[in-house]
Amino acid sequence: MLLHGKNVLLTTPEYPPHQLGGIATLSKTIVDALEAEGCTVTIFVWRKPQEVNQAIKNFQGHLIHAHYWPSLWIASKDKKRSINIIHGAELLTYSKNPLIHFIKKRTKKYSNRALEQACANIFISQFSLDKAEQLGMKINYSRDILFPNRIDLTDVKMTKASSLKDSDEIKLCCFARDVPHKNIQGTIYFSELLADISKKKVSLRLGPGQYRSTKIEINCEVVKNEQRDQIYKDSHFNCIFSLDQSHIGNVEGFGLTPLEAAKHSTPSIGFASGGLTESIHEQKTGWILKSINRDSVEKWYREAMIHYDDIAANCFKHTINNHSSSDYANLFLGLWS
Repeated sequence: MLLHGKNVLLTTPEYPPHQLGGIATLSKTIVDALEAEGCTVTIFVWRKPQEVNQAIKNFQGHLIHAHYWPSLWIASKDKKRSINIIHGAELLTYSKNPLIHFIKKRTKKYSNRALEQACANIFISQFSLDKAEQLGMKINYSRDILFPNRIDLTDVKMTKASSLKDSDEIKLCCFARDVPHKNIQGTIYFSELLADISKKKVSLRLGPGQYRSTKIEINCEVVKNEQRDQIYKDSHFNCIFSLDQSHIGNVEGFGLTPLEAAKHSTPSIGFASGGLTESIHEQKTGWILKSINRDSVEKWYREAMIHYDDIAANCFKHTINNHSSSDYANLFLGLWS
């Protein structure tokens, strides 16, 4: 085992099963990958980043922060043994609270210096790395690492329930959180246009919410992980039309759902927002639309009808070859050597 005898404390604001989101999924994926290689991992879920100070007070070992804010509050000696995961949105200085917004702007230099003292900073996308540099961080390529998200690919096989051409129904899914920049309404509008253009029944599976449509079938419900895998497998497309709202603190740093769908040979459709073009590769593992209107959806649908089977196969192969969570062991082994 590569990491036998290593002790790690992973701090995170989210962890399954009590909280589900991108950071929770990433945290669980890293923990599972490290434990599989013999690492002893302690998980600390914080409500306020200052709480981490007490958790690491007597801890002897390595520190991983799934969200970098705790690194602002810990001592310099602890910063130097910390690995921070950088997503993108948390780098931004905006807050709805005017006082917090003022403080974040005034302390941006301090937060950059905290990251510059770290053992390593892992950026989940080129977008997030570029954003950090734009906001004043001095990038050091021996410390600051571009390492796109990985997912668990244990026992995954390439399967597709039905080809797009052979189906009387087009099945879509979107498991984005119900927040404005995730643009659920945009996904519904896309689905309605698709129904009109294709002249087929279109169904859309969403997470919990109160959405309705007279043109398509919408199913909103809380979905467990095993159910979600089956929905990805049964769907023709995963949708992630996130908006870049950096000016108000919201941005898609990478996008995990395109990988989660691709491991079931289900391609994704989305916008060129934030780091999404790094998880959806245009006309290779999915499609990137510039906008949602009749002309763009009609053009996309014609292409999808021709190339669907190839794109479905490509997205699976790309994910298997480039996004396996087993890669985390070698990453951390190198950082801790």
